[in-house]
Order: sequence, then structure tokens, then C-alpha cells
Amino acid sequence: MSIKIKENNKFYVYNDNVMIFLPEIEYKELDIEKYKNSFNDKFYDFPSSIAINMINDCNLNCNYCYANQGNYNKKGIKISVPSAKKAINYIVKCIIDNGEKKAKITFFGGEPLLAYNEIKKLVLYCKNEFPQIDFRFGTITNGTLLNSAMVNFFEKNKFGLSISIDGDRSTHDKYRKFINGMGSYDKIISNIKLLNDYSRCSIRITITNDNYKIDEYIKSLLKETDIRKFTFGIDTNISTDDYEKFFIHYNNLYSNYLKDIKEGFYYDITNITMPIIHLIYRAKSFSYCKAGTAYFALASDGKIYSCHRFASNIVKEITNIDNINIINEYSKNFKKEQINHKNNVNNECYSCAFKNICSGICPYDTYVETGKFLGYSKRICKLRKKTLINMFSLIAKLDQEKTNVKKDFMTYIIKSKSNG
Repeated sequence: MSIKIKENNKFYVYNDNVMIFLPEIEYKELDIEKYKNSFNDKFYDFPSSIAINMINDCNLNCNYCYANQGNYNKKGIKISVPSAKKAINYIVKCIIDNGEKKAKITFFGGEPLLAYNEIKKLVLYCKNEFPQIDFRFGTITNGTLLNSAMVNFFEKNKFGLSISIDGDRSTHDKYRKFINGMGSYDKIISNIKLLNDYSRCSIRITITNDNYKIDEYIKSLLKETDIRKFTFGIDTNISTDDYEKFFIHYNNLYSNYLKDIKEGFYYDITNITMPIIHLIYRAKSFSYCKAGTAYFALASDGKIYSCHRFASNIVKEITNIDNINIINEYSKNFKKEQINHKNNVNNECYSCAFKNICSGICPYDTYVETGKFLGYSKRICKLRKKTLINMFSLIAKLDQEKTNVKKDFMTYIIKSKSNG
């Protein structure tokens, strides 16, 4: 397979290698060494990141929620702070044993802000017990409980905030309702105004049946909020018809994005821009999200999984908090499986032009569709290839501009990613 993106051979894909050729002067202009340290942890392949499921409860009642409205079939269980500390201790040990200094702690739910006091305790514990570790904290929230005190705390501790909003008001309120049936859009938009110019905030959009107009949603949210970072995910239960409709809007999104960038209006669509980081830092990727190698999840009942999405008991846990020391060996073995899978001549990825930059497929989505962690999904593969082609095309077309727009945009993306 060979896909030529640009005639002068600066950008092209050939056989099983994905290559980007930038003159060394362009690398220097991007000043990538200045920010390189911010990305080191993204390429760790040992346990260094953990999602802590703070509580099996939520104040919304989203009808597509994979966690059964946030309760993971075990409603109301809240994390044990001693268990969470034990998990943090082990992650820090792995980081120190590997001669590194960065750890990522994500507070998850249900709705994690229902356990805000516990989050504060754990952040304080991290900073007091391990001052030599550079912790990156984050939380994924529906945004309805945000208040000024929380925003100040998150800003002080450099939290990455991911807020779930599924499009414009009418679309969002159809799916993301309070338990009393009222829509949550206006409350979230009002709370987002508390963030002011908080740069570590992003919006996550879930594409579902009848909810696939990604181009229109991002355009709307750019007007409604000051947030300039977006990511989207596909619901595993989306119908074939609606998935195809989504691609029409995805093409429109790409066209809008290119136009805005050329006009100097920059924002970050992480699905497209994260592969740019891999290219800039010339890093091969073997894993979609490092689940099972660098990333693990502690469920509120003390069980440990390779991903927080598995905590709804779709698969058996890896271990429990009392035996957490086994996950380092699990990580090593799973990485070997990933490499062997990618290099297996009999699997569908082997001859793909994108295999060294495509991070593969989400293990949860793969498992739901195929019953395997390292299975293959033609449906998801189509999206991955489309995204990578859009990314290459974006860089190539910006390179044709006579202005410094390519350098300026890529610098913007590097800075955006370095903020978490």
C-alpha cells in the first residue's frame, strides 16, 4: 500500500512505514526540545498512570452510558482513600524504578466531583509524600457540579479538565439529562464561564445514534465557550447508517478546520492533532491509550483493570489492590502481546501503511465487538485511517501556504499538548 500525500516527498506514506520529512531547520523553528520533556510520559511503557474511580454514582442519567448511568452495576460505592493511596504508592514506585519522574492520576466516576473531598485528600497526599514526582492530575466530569472553589483548586494543582458536552443544546439535552429529566446543557455552559481562560480544559463529545453532526457541534461550542480543545469518541452501539452519516460530517469538520487554521483561528481537535505529536517527536506507537502497559484503573471496589471502562464487569479484573504488585509483570507481558500482534503477518494490521503511527484500536471497543483485547474492527479501522489521512493532508496543505501558518499552528499544538 502506498499513499502519496505531497509530490515533493516531504510528506508521504510508503508500504508499512509512515514517514514525515521536515528539514532540520523546521524542527529548530518549532523549538521542540523546549517542550520535549512535557511529552516523555506519553511514551512510557511501564505502569505510570492510573484512573481512580472515585464513586459509582452520577447526578445525570445519560441513556448511552457504558457504566450503567455511572453506577457500574454497583451503585453508591465510594473509593477507599487508603486503597487509592496504595495504588498511588505503587505507581510512584514503578516510576522511580524506571528512573523517571512523571505520574498521571485521573479521577474518574460516575461523576467524580461527587467525591470532591476525597480528590482533595489524594492530591494533598501525592504532593506531600512524593515532592520529587511531577504529578499530572486530571478529571473527566459532566461539569454540572463545578463551582469557583473547585476551579481554584484545579487551577492551583494544574488539573487537566475534560468536560462532556454532546453538541448543541437540543442534541445534548436529548441524551445528557438530570435524574429529574431536565437537560443539563445550560448548567454546564454557565459553569464553564467560571473557568475564564483556563487552558487545561477540553470538551469531549460522544457520537451516538442521531447525534453525529460533529462539524456543527464544534462550530457551536466554539461560539458558546472559550474552550479551544476538543475530542470525540464513538459509542460502541452506533448504528451502521448513523456511523456513515457521521463520516459526511467528519469530512466537513476537516474542511472547516483547515480553513480556520489558514485564517489564523487555532484550536485543538485532539483526534487529528495527537498523531502530529508522534510525528514531530518521531515516536512509533503500539497502543491506543497505553491501557494494560502504562495505564491502569482502580475501581471503587478495589479491583484493578487495564481500563476504567472495564470496571462495569464486562471482563474479569487483573487483580485487586492487595496484589497490585503483579501489574508490572502484566504490563511487560501485554506489551509483548501488542508487538507480536502488530507484527503477525496473519493479522489485518500487518501490511497497513499506518501501522507504526496508528495507535491501534481502543481495547474496550475491540473487546465489545470481537471478544478480544487485541482484535480487529473494520468499523473502527475506517475511522483511524480517515483520521490519519486527514492529519497528513492537513500538514501537507499547510506546507503549501506562503505564510508561516504551518509553523505557527504546529507550535500552537505542541504548546496545547504540553499543558496537559
